[in-house]
Amino acid sequence: MTEANKQKWNWGIIGTGAIAQKFASDLSHVAGAKKAAIFSRTLKNATDFASKHAFTHSYDDLQEFLAQPDLDIIYIATPHIAHREQALAAIKAGKAVLIEKPIAMTSSEVREIKAAACEHNVLVMEALWSRFLPAVQFTKAILQKGDIGEIKRAEASLYFERDYDPSDRLYDPTLGGGALHDLGVYPISLARYFLGELELISSEWKAAPNGVNKSATLHLQSGAMPITINVGFGPEQGNTFDIYGEKGALRIDRHFLRTDSATIWHGAQSHLPPASGSFINRLRNKFSLQGGTRKTFTRQSHGLNFQAAAFQAALGQKLPEHPVMTLDESAEVLHIIEQVLAKPASA
Repeated sequence: MTEANKQKWNWGIIGTGAIAQKFASDLSHVAGAKKAAIFSRTLKNATDFASKHAFTHSYDDLQEFLAQPDLDIIYIATPHIAHREQALAAIKAGKAVLIEKPIAMTSSEVREIKAAACEHNVLVMEALWSRFLPAVQFTKAILQKGDIGEIKRAEASLYFERDYDPSDRLYDPTLGGGALHDLGVYPISLARYFLGELELISSEWKAAPNGVNKSATLHLQSGAMPITINVGFGPEQGNTFDIYGEKGALRIDRHFLRTDSATIWHGAQSHLPPASGSFINRLRNKFSLQGGTRKTFTRQSHGLNFQAAAFQAALGQKLPEHPVMTLDESAEVLHIIEQVLAKPASA
């Protein structure tokens, strides 16, 4: 075990919602992570959360929370409309900051966060946790080794059923609602990670009754490689990330944003087997009846612990940024979303 891995890191969490609950639970699977402090707008919420997840301190005053001297890392788990302000406050306090995806509302906000991180010499990263999952890291290694040959194209879909409710944060424009910010960051960010710099070629999006984006189709390129992404609130689709090479194909299995497996096919592939949510296709995928070789990674957590461990390791090595998830790439993803939404919604 390296000295960095032996070090203890005191974690604080801003927010007490569903993702904060999962993250707090997963910290129990991170060596060296200590549950130090919770901040919420109400002390009762903070105290209840701290009691449930065995955190030491509870706060309803953000500055008092950030002033705790032995607090090393802040995880921001609030709606993304609040990320910029809270991140800048934590950075100013000299804390390392892991910010739930999407890291901010706009690419310019990400650049502002990066400038502050550089000024105060602190580590800051977007919590795009999917990049750190073992199955995703396995996929990255397979692509780098060229096991499926030169990449020719990629396709991803990510749809989850979310009934229209204008009071729900997912549809609330004042809370940064919309499918692109909630779901779109996953396939766009993974496409950037796997395939390189992206250029938006064309796109269309559809609006919910209140004007918030409900679904979108993006046609991107990395060099000459075409990439198609479909995201939205609606009936679930395959929810896989498929990559086609000259010597085979690779699928990050359903649901790719939280997957524990990837499947590889060898030989020329014009298409991959369907990956719908139907019972028969789930069985086919489970037992690899369609000729692919599946690599499965078991875990006891939600999967958020891998990014937390990686963040601690980068902090222990005094890295300016984590190479798997840079702030420039976070800004690039949001810039693509901005380009899509700059055009009017389609009928």
